[in-house]
Amino acid sequence: QPRDEQVFDKRVITVSGKTEPKVSILIYTQENEETAVSANDGSFSTTIAISSGVNKLSVIAVSSLGEIQTINRTVSFTNENF
Repeated sequence: QPRDEQVFDKRVITVSGKTEPKVSILIYTQENEETAVSANDGSFSTTIAISSGVNKLSVIAVSSLGEIQTINRTVSFTNENF
């Protein structure tokens, strides 16, 4: 989560997923960054603030062996009713 091209009516969104256990997670937007570490079952969840309009979101998992996996999403914030 989030899905690609998802539209939000809140500036702070939850980013969550599943990877290998105890992996460092880096989450970036154009203006913010957050870090997390996956749990023993590989799950992770954190929040990040997004800007008005379209936001490019990158979620990067880095294992203890230096292996890197990146997932990119485009999400949008609007205060219009939908």
